[in-house]
Amino acid sequence: MRKQKGFTLIEILFVVGLTGIIAATALAPIVFTVQSLENAQKEGSKNNKITETAYRIFYDARNFSESSSFSIFRIVRRDGFNTRDDDRLLVWSAAPVKENKVPSLIVYKIITSSGLRKNEPGLYRWVIPGWRFLPENRNKEEGPTDLDTENLRPEDGKLILKNAEGVRFAVWSGESWSDEYAGKLPIALKVTITLNGRKNVYEDTLPVILNK
Repeated sequence: MRKQKGFTLIEILFVVGLTGIIAATALAPIVFTVQSLENAQKEGSKNNKITETAYRIFYDARNFSESSSFSIFRIVRRDGFNTRDDDRLLVWSAAPVKENKVPSLIVYKIITSSGLRKNEPGLYRWVIPGWRFLPENRNKEEGPTDLDTENLRPEDGKLILKNAEGVRFAVWSGESWSDEYAGKLPIALKVTITLNGRKNVYEDTLPVILNK
């Protein structure tokens, strides 16, 4: 009578273990691909947010409100203690009219989380309506874009790009880019936004103001 051959417990455990290794090897590329797609989607979302922020800045500038008595557009070049790129943009704009507000001074500035006030860091946008009608400004010769941006409170503005580390502005004079400017609407605007150590540059022309 012949003995029936079978598998020992050690052989069975070996086969199970080998099957697990093969399965893990086969699934590894799939897991890696899913993670890569998730990272790409997150990165794409960040890039879209930066682009939306840049478009918002250009939108405010293109919807300028013209004035013959003061400068309607101003950029201030700054290097702060906590961020190197600490420029400010001030534009007298009619963009808030579409939000049922009067033409207003719009300011863009980086806020960092420091000191006793733990503000959420990033790029902020302030809308300051009716500047010329405020009692403290009625007898002043300067215009709204002469505002001192140092005293702007984060709680009065709106965070439009969280964790933005810096912002630079420059205008095209017709011959070169300038990083300090005050006057009428420039020919073109360049916006450089730094996020996660990466600089994102956007530049475009602005509407031409015809001299009357």
